[in-house]
Amino acid sequence: MIQRLVLICVLAAVPSQALADPKVESKEHFERASAAHKDGRFNDALTELMIAYALDPRPELLYAIGQIHVKLGQCPQAITFYERFLASHPKPEHAVRATKAIEVCKTSPPPAENPQQAADPAKPREDLGLAATENLRKAKEAEAVTAIERRKAEEVRIAGEREREREKQFNRHPARKWAFVGGGVGVAAMIAGGVFAVSARNAQADFDNAQCGVRTQRLTADALDACDAALDRGEQRARLANIFLGAGAAVVATAVLVFVIDPGNVERPDLAPATVTVSPGAVQLTMRW
Repeated sequence: MIQRLVLICVLAAVPSQALADPKVESKEHFERASAAHKDGRFNDALTELMIAYALDPRPELLYAIGQIHVKLGQCPQAITFYERFLASHPKPEHAVRATKAIEVCKTSPPPAENPQQAADPAKPREDLGLAATENLRKAKEAEAVTAIERRKAEEVRIAGEREREREKQFNRHPARKWAFVGGGVGVAAMIAGGVFAVSARNAQADFDNAQCGVRTQRLTADALDACDAALDRGEQRARLANIFLGAGAAVVATAVLVFVIDPGNVERPDLAPATVTVSPGAVQLTMRW
């Protein structure tokens, strides 16, 4: 008895994932129960059947457990397992056999076939098999809950990774970086154009201060050369100023236009490009690009 108790407690404490295959284990215990039944060791057969049922709860094992209880002269326990067997909705012919066995136990319970194997009335036998069944079921339920939680956590992780990958594909604006670069170049060109414009203005001031444009003014040869140099310098600087200012303005305008209308890659299907919000005091239009 002590050895069987230790065996059952060990089995109850072992997690179900540690068992190689519950059905294979159950079949092995069932074979041991059959061997013990043939030898008249009904208590051993009962224990092996209970462990087999705990590993693989097949309804037919309930009927076999009830039969062993009958052989041990324990009809109340046998009736319990017969009724559990009927609750599993067996085939009609099997249900008839279980019903007749219940009637026999209630009307004329048979004596124990092996009195030495029967339970001592003064010491009620604790149903160790049921305890093992309950413990193993609890272990399996805990394992199932843990597996569900792990699966949910894995699903959340995978969903997060998919969302991050999705973000890389949608709502991106690769042309905008070139808009920033172009805008910077355009601003630099406009600054250079401003510098040339100032230089052209200075050249014009030198031309005017030398009174090069006054026809009544008599100028020396050196003064005329200075006037010609100032005029050429002013015209050159003015042309460069116009070129740089015009080109810079065009580049800046193009960069702004690209920044505004650049749609990026493919828009996210769940985000609308434009939304309208109506409130009692205002109507708001939100554009996305």
